[in-house]
Amino acid sequence: MAIGTIRTSLALAAGMLLQGCGSESESGGPAAEENIAAPELVGRWQTDCVSVPGSSSTTTVTSASGGVIPVGGDTRRDTITFEQSGNVEFVSEYYRSSNCNNNTRLPAYTLNTVYYVGDPALDRNGLDVIELDYIANGDRVYSIIRIVGTNGLYIGDQPASTSGNDGSEAALRYDALGAARLDKQ
Repeated sequence: MAIGTIRTSLALAAGMLLQGCGSESESGGPAAEENIAAPELVGRWQTDCVSVPGSSSTTTVTSASGGVIPVGGDTRRDTITFEQSGNVEFVSEYYRSSNCNNNTRLPAYTLNTVYYVGDPALDRNGLDVIELDYIANGDRVYSIIRIVGTNGLYIGDQPASTSGNDGSEAALRYDALGAARLDKQ
């Protein structure tokens, strides 16, 4: 059996195992599971001010409360807060300036959800990563992370991943990391 086939089989098995883990919370969504596999992930992580590609326009998204908020701008700053309990908050703040000036900030996009730490793996460039899944809009997203030292974090990125690796299932897990580094705060 080829190494690639073994890796694919292991990834599929890990994905099925992760899918079988967890129960539903009282609110009907997936229940959080305590992060014991990667305690170094716990904490608040933030990017520097980064340019937004195609930043000349804004779009809108529907918030959890049903309101419509503008998303887009010239720059953005992302903050991710991982809790030991298995809960995570993703926040993207957009700005109409080149330096994330608070006077030009647009409403933030926030996602509060749960995450699951999987097994060690390799990304498509051979870098050591950790499988990390989270729930977004009711769907499980199969991603990866790379922790660098004690204060650097990179997250899996669909556009950088192999064509077809859209994170929709374990076999199609993101296999490349985004360029933006998040620093532990």
